[in-house]
Amino acid sequence: MGIVVVLIFYAIALTIAASVGAVILGSASYLLTRQLWPKSKRAVLVSILFPYLCVAFASAWFASYAFINYEVFHRDPGLGDTWETPLPNGYALMMIDTTDQGTVYDPKTQTGVDSVVGRDAVFGVRQLQISNELIFGARDDGYFGRIGQESNVVNAYFD
Repeated sequence: MGIVVVLIFYAIALTIAASVGAVILGSASYLLTRQLWPKSKRAVLVSILFPYLCVAFASAWFASYAFINYEVFHRDPGLGDTWETPLPNGYALMMIDTTDQGTVYDPKTQTGVDSVVGRDAVFGVRQLQISNELIFGARDDGYFGRIGQESNVVNAYFD
């Protein structure tokens, strides 16, 4: 449901932006070509349609990007509240609502889709290093109290 709200928001915002752009470009092209008016109708029409065509192109590009990321690379397209990406050794990295800390977990041991639980999950990850099959990292034990503060606190390490 969250991604639908985000997509609706972007559709409304981009339609408004394209409409403003269409008015500006259409007015400018009309003012610059009004001496040739009957012959310049096509130029004015193209300049009015151009912002909407840009929005359509960007939407098609994003849909392609999201499909390839999700289906081919098994990565989150980066829309909504949760971002996820697989790590090379079977684990995964997930960030919710903020990118200053995340959770490293084993997807095979998770029972639910929307939450991460279990002893193999490491929460509050601030720094991450992957070397072959090994994962090293630094974490913040008090991450929950600092969510969204762009904190750099590190007080524990894991491997």
